[in-house]
Amino acid sequence: MVGIGYISRNRAEIQKVLEAFLGVKFEPRESSYIGLYELYRFVQEGKEAKYMLRDNFDPQFGGEEYPELARFPVILLAEGTVSESELNAIASASGGTLLQAADLR
Repeated sequence: MVGIGYISRNRAEIQKVLEAFLGVKFEPRESSYIGLYELYRFVQEGKEAKYMLRDNFDPQFGGEEYPELARFPVILLAEGTVSESELNAIASASGGTLLQAADLR
């Protein structure tokens, strides 16, 4: 799993920018573990990707999900066949910082 961190706390605004850049619509979801988040799943021949836009917050324990990334209150997580160049383009267009897999453990 890799991702993009955002300094802004305005997840709705980040979502708008991502939707415009990617040409997709994120779907709102809720989980007792994650809380509220937005999800976009892309499936095409030979490629599958999932993007999850969420707060860097763990509702069960009341702190950051990724404490070492506390400076990023909003995180876009990417799973599947997503290339680093795709993530760099998304980060650049949406004002985020590319995170490495080691950051998200």
